[in-house]
Amino acid sequence: MTGPEHYREAEKMLAAARMAMGRQEAFKVEVAAQFTAEAQAHATLALVAASVSTGARREGAQRDAWVRAFHGMDEPGGSGEATR
Repeated sequence: MTGPEHYREAEKMLAAARMAMGRQEAFKVEVAAQFTAEAQAHATLALVAASVSTGARREGAQRDAWVRAFHGMDEPGGSGEATR
């Protein structure tokens, strides 16, 4: 996975955690904790990828991928609005 892909996956996992907490099921805390842990792992990997690429100038496709990921533009029906 690329850095932008990890970023998007972290956002998806956090959304899943929020949905799990809204359910009436007894195991919702455990499910939400699992999604949150996965989100943290993806967010960490995205941060590492962004930090590594900061040393080199981000241009072209790499920069565009980060912009699209951050603004939710790769999502189906993405409006360019942040998904947070």
